[in-house]
Amino acid sequence: MRIAKTSLTFAAVIILVGTSMRLTLAQDGPIKISRLRSDSIHTCGTAAAKFPDYSWGNTEMFIYRACMTGHRQQE
Repeated sequence: MRIAKTSLTFAAVIILVGTSMRLTLAQDGPIKISRLRSDSIHTCGTAAAKFPDYSWGNTEMFIYRACMTGHRQQE
C-alpha cells in the first residue's frame, strides 16, 4: 500500500513539473506570435468549445475555422 501511495505521489509530481515546463517553453520559446493572433486563437477557441465533438460532431472545428477566417488569421 505504501509503495502505491509513493508511486502515485511521484507520478503526480512528474505530471505537475512536466506541465509547468511545457507552459514555460511555450511562452518563452523561439516562436513568437502577435497579440492579435493570440487574441484570435483565444476568442475562437472559446467560441468553438461550446460545441464539443462528442455531441456536435464537426461543428466545433467548423466554428473555430470560420472564426479564425473572420479574424483574418490562419487556423
